[in-house]
Amino acid sequence: MHRVSILISAVALMLAGTSVFAAAPHVVAQESTPAAAEARCPSPLATPTASPAASPAGSPMATPATEPICVGVIVDDFVVRPQRTTFRVGETYIFAVGNEGAAVHEFVIEPAGKVDEPLESEINGQKRESEVEDIAPGETDVLEWTFTEPGRYQFACHVPGHFEAGMVIEVEVVA
Repeated sequence: MHRVSILISAVALMLAGTSVFAAAPHVVAQESTPAAAEARCPSPLATPTASPAASPAGSPMATPATEPICVGVIVDDFVVRPQRTTFRVGETYIFAVGNEGAAVHEFVIEPAGKVDEPLESEINGQKRESEVEDIAPGETDVLEWTFTEPGRYQFACHVPGHFEAGMVIEVEVVA
């Protein structure tokens, strides 16, 4: 009988502990600092670039993530090479953009076919654009972004002459 009461007490404590943790609010930050985002998403210059097929989040059967999804992007003279080219509406991505080139580059997310028209959003009352400027050679910068509409977009560099030299790649955002 003593073992049964100990077992019942242990189960009651486990259930009480679970409800205490379950009752704690789960807060998701709307925007993080570049340093915090880079700490969660390593530079693509420091790690091998995974292919889109190797990324479990790229699977059409993937479930929405609660944490931002890291996407390495290499910018070089004169190409843009993201780890993946298909994204999902409502999922937050941290684009870690590493410059392998000899020139300064930028990273812009914009509607396909547009020229230097970054997407815009508002977070905590402040407007932001889907753009990272002045990425020096050998450096990495980050952009945290959540797509709100499906469609065709592009990643581009609009430093004078770079876009015209082909520094753009089209990507797709699905519902």
